[in-house]
Amino acid sequence: MKGLLVYLNQYQLLPYERLIELMYDLFGHSVSEGTLFNTNRTVHEALKTAEDLGAKMFCRIRSYISTARENSAPVLDAIKSALAGKPFVPEL
Repeated sequence: MKGLLVYLNQYQLLPYERLIELMYDLFGHSVSEGTLFNTNRTVHEALKTAEDLGAKMFCRIRSYISTARENSAPVLDAIKSALAGKPFVPEL
């Protein structure tokens, strides 16, 4: 139900008051504004953690590609090698 609450509030832009009415009409559950706020906050924090992880992964991949380019290695070959478990390592 929390996923539905967040979806209706954040994506469908239902205000808290209407969302509270809807939950009661559909499911017979009374939901407080505090519950809605805390649910949104919990999901926001979880997504922020995933977003931070995604940003770190993006930076690592971008750095790997930049290193391959700077060392005149074909980028697609470097990516294929990395995916095969044999990453490109520049010569010292």
